[in-house]
Amino acid sequence: MRDDGADSRLQPIVTGWLAVIEQARLAKKEFQEDADECLNFFSKSSEWMWSDKNTRKFWTGDMKPKFMMTVNKAFELVALFGPLLYHDNPIRTVTPRKLTQFPPELYGITPEFLQYQQAGEQYQQAMMQYEQTMAMGPPPQAEGQPPMMPPPPPMPPMLPPSLQDPMQMQMQQQAFAMYQEQSKAQQDVAMQDGFRADLISQYLNYTPNEMPGGGLRLHAQRAINEALLTGRGVLWTQPHTMPGSQTRIIVSEFDSVANLLLDPDATSVEDAKFIVRKCVHPYWQVEDDYGYERDELKNYTHLESQTNQGFLQTDPNSKNERANGQTNDLIVYYKIWSKMGCGARLSGVDKQSENNQQLDQVFGDYCYIVVAPGIPFPLNLAPHKIGMDEDLASKLAWEVPYYADERWPCSILDFYSEPNSAWPKSPLAPGLGWLKFINVMMSALANKIWTTQRTIIGVKKSAGGNVKSTMETGRDLTVLELDGVDGDRLDQVVSFLQAPNVQSDVWTILDAAMEEFKKVTGLSDLLHGLPAGGSQSRSAADAQAKQQGVNIRPDYMAKQVEAWATEQARKEAMCARWFIEAMDVEPVLGPQAAQVWQALVVDQDVNKVVREMEYRVESGSARKPNRDRLIGNSQQSMQILSPLTFQYMMATGNPGPMNALVEDFCEANDIDSNGLMFAPPPPPPVAPPQAPPAKTEAA
Repeated sequence: MRDDGADSRLQPIVTGWLAVIEQARLAKKEFQEDADECLNFFSKSSEWMWSDKNTRKFWTGDMKPKFMMTVNKAFELVALFGPLLYHDNPIRTVTPRKLTQFPPELYGITPEFLQYQQAGEQYQQAMMQYEQTMAMGPPPQAEGQPPMMPPPPPMPPMLPPSLQDPMQMQMQQQAFAMYQEQSKAQQDVAMQDGFRADLISQYLNYTPNEMPGGGLRLHAQRAINEALLTGRGVLWTQPHTMPGSQTRIIVSEFDSVANLLLDPDATSVEDAKFIVRKCVHPYWQVEDDYGYERDELKNYTHLESQTNQGFLQTDPNSKNERANGQTNDLIVYYKIWSKMGCGARLSGVDKQSENNQQLDQVFGDYCYIVVAPGIPFPLNLAPHKIGMDEDLASKLAWEVPYYADERWPCSILDFYSEPNSAWPKSPLAPGLGWLKFINVMMSALANKIWTTQRTIIGVKKSAGGNVKSTMETGRDLTVLELDGVDGDRLDQVVSFLQAPNVQSDVWTILDAAMEEFKKVTGLSDLLHGLPAGGSQSRSAADAQAKQQGVNIRPDYMAKQVEAWATEQARKEAMCARWFIEAMDVEPVLGPQAAQVWQALVVDQDVNKVVREMEYRVESGSARKPNRDRLIGNSQQSMQILSPLTFQYMMATGNPGPMNALVEDFCEANDIDSNGLMFAPPPPPPVAPPQAPPAKTEAA
């Protein structure tokens, strides 16, 4: 049943959040305008820049050229930097934090006791081996030779003078027992941490290829492309249930930065008290996601989907229904992750109200609220749930407590942050002024070239009819007889008018503008494989200096992408701790590892998964490999190291280093290494036991 009283109690919370969301949209306005302009240069047609809506920002009057040209430098930026930054999914590694090993001296154990204890342990081991040998009997001997038994091990040394005092000896033994116990406990912890890290690492390297929508590589590339254009790319980490099964995986999916809003008072993402994700979905999907009955939210729809528009084209009543708003099937709603309560603390909300104080006390600081315009209650707190005996706080709890790790559920990629702002600067934005100037100049030059290439002929009026008809026939060879031009020279009867040529200064200015745009965006000639400035380097040092200079920006961006990918891995591991059970990993890791996953990951404190593990991606594993450099390095390594590793293999029988060298060489040269690896040499034959020399009897 619907509780209208619950609606009225929750209405101020919803209204307050919608007002704050509008303020967040205003705080984002400057960033969004730059982002939209950069995206338009990337994806819109060439006429976009010359539209009335856009040109009125810069000049008044009709200044549209005949040729409306747009040099698509935005596409060039994405096409060059995108593949360079993310060529493939990075290799994720998880390692447990290294535990400090303390020396026994910190426990008060003396070196003399350690030496005595070590000698005693060695004597016990030797004695056990001696007893086993005696129990097995003497080894077989040659015929006629007496059986030979090994001698017993020597006795351990006497107690040193410093340990002959019984009290001192007892204190040393107690300290040594404590040291062994704590060392064993630390070794057990390290072993469990190692197993846990291996399981998480295997899982994190499995999910990128299984993600819906083309896998993590496609989602990450879309986010990087948007970051190159707008300044920010976003991936949202969440659980996903595979269609037709109950198996869940953790995904990091792309969503446009246009749908992200931040606390308007924040000066950085970390400083924000809440973040918002705008969503638009069919009302029936929202009903399924939040547990509503069918058509319960139909009256709250805001938009009409294109699918529904196509379906209603054959409906004769669709016009009347559309006029009455009955064809809308989409709901616009906002997911809010708050670190400042459910909304009872928002400005404009009556903080003295007993109802609001109760809501704030019940739900606490960290809340997940879903609101939609026109709906008087949070979507994830259905009115019929209010007043029932259940844990209401869990209804507005974060799905995954990322706040415990001081993080949000999205991984944000920024290349260039802006001081005192939660919104970054687009890599393309500093060059927009130059880009507009280049487009204007190119369009003006196209018009000028079109105008100057026209052929205009001036003809004396008395001979005009004959000349005009002959010129318009278009024949290559024509004999023209002129009447009524007696005494006139031919050039006085017919003359070609020539417009002034384009001045060379225009091209110089345009080249200068192009160079300035390259400097602010990093689109140098070297990235295109062209010599810088059009001239070849005259020395290896000059070429190396240019290459180092051109790599500064791509290397910096690559480091940002790697840090972003590391954050994704950390959040996916945390999300897996909350949602991924043994049944979800069994098809990936096997039944035995699935049980270990349940014990070492699911049943453990979340801090063991998050803070006691180090997550990183291998440096450069996401970037496009430099094939020529890899081949050159592998050939050089093979020439230098192969003689050494081969000698080591022949001397020790260990082919590991040699096989690693061969595998690296084959990988760099795209060669299948199967059949090229060295097998361990066979063990040497066991020599037969030698008989002792015969004793000579005295005569």
